[in-house]
Amino acid sequence: MESTEEKRPVLHIAVVGFHHQRGSEVEFSFPPVINGDDNWSRNLPEEWRHLPFMALPDGAHNYDSDTTFFHLPYLNSRPGKKKTLYGVSCYRQMDSKDLKNKCDDVTRTTVQKAVCVLSQMPVYGYIQAKLEVATKVYFEEKDFSRVGILKVSM
Repeated sequence: MESTEEKRPVLHIAVVGFHHQRGSEVEFSFPPVINGDDNWSRNLPEEWRHLPFMALPDGAHNYDSDTTFFHLPYLNSRPGKKKTLYGVSCYRQMDSKDLKNKCDDVTRTTVQKAVCVLSQMPVYGYIQAKLEVATKVYFEEKDFSRVGILKVSM
């Protein structure tokens, strides 16, 4: 019998942000990437340590928005089962002066973030179309603590 996780095409949706001192990092994930953590945990399994850099690649600041596609190892892999997760990341940037809710970590003139989906199925075009809309709406909120649109969009 298949578990609930094995039936869901989308396993996680995450927000990756660029921090001026720490670089790219996961800021939010739904559901949490590590069982027992909360949605705002920055913890990642060792196998996914490069996720922030694949979701928000070097040079992303040169574009207002774009999309990346990548793979990660499926952490719950058993012999004969899925071994790859498919990642789609839509990233954008905006002027930090336009933010309604600006935290102390925002010290630069622009804010760069990516909204990322990790899927068990390689349906890149379908996910990209939905994710571009969700990312645009998320940025239009001008308050990155408002993640409700991301939870219902996938």
